[in-house]
Amino acid sequence: MNLFENEIINITKIRTVSIYNSEAQSGGITKHYNVDLPCYELVFFLSGDGICHFSGVEMSDRDDSLRFLPKGKKDGEYRVTSKSSSKCIDIYFDTADEMPKDAMCIKNIKELRPLFLKIHSIWNSKSPGYYARSMSVFYEIIEKIKNHNDIYQTQSQEQKILPAQKYAAEHFCDPQFDYRAMCETTGLSYNYFKSLFIKKHGMSPIRYVTRLRLEKATELLITGRYSIGEIAEMCGFENVYYFSTVFKKHFGVSPSKYKEY
Repeated sequence: MNLFENEIINITKIRTVSIYNSEAQSGGITKHYNVDLPCYELVFFLSGDGICHFSGVEMSDRDDSLRFLPKGKKDGEYRVTSKSSSKCIDIYFDTADEMPKDAMCIKNIKELRPLFLKIHSIWNSKSPGYYARSMSVFYEIIEKIKNHNDIYQTQSQEQKILPAQKYAAEHFCDPQFDYRAMCETTGLSYNYFKSLFIKKHGMSPIRYVTRLRLEKATELLITGRYSIGEIAEMCGFENVYYFSTVFKKHFGVSPSKYKEY
């Protein structure tokens, strides 16, 4: 699963933005941290050379690399070995969106450097409006990450499934959505297509289409113009009962309760 998979992203809170300097000693220095994090972390390395081990995942810390750390209870350890002096900026945040369960690293994402420096400067200024401006810059950072093509997948692989994504975007409201036809737009065997799709989106084609339907449903609910039954039909669900069950499982509330927010 890629970082910030959803197109509509809901960052609920920036907890803090901090800068860290680590002076390496001869032979390097190793530090241990609590692996059970209370919030998500994005760590951008301005300089340094080191290795991070987080819950069984090994990542290289280099200039212009980005480290993502998931929140929650984890097995294993969180250990960082610095081979040289390093400097990084860390954004601690919460989101209502589904995020990767494992740590990951994006290498050579230089376009983030000015944005991380900017958000740190704004955050620490504590001038009027600093939080809103920090949130604005954070969304710029997310946009850059989403547009970056070096996350566990080559661009050529990603291009192979683009026709399927286009097909899904055009037909997801069809209650008889044809998953075979979706695959056939790529010219790939179904098993290979499915494996590439899961690698790109972190979910199966069926779950992806369901998510598109749910996102459309929330947009229609907000308008207040349609009944729950009408929205279920407009978004391709076979009946209102199934729609309500899937909606509550995904969002934690029923469509009628969501409509009241």
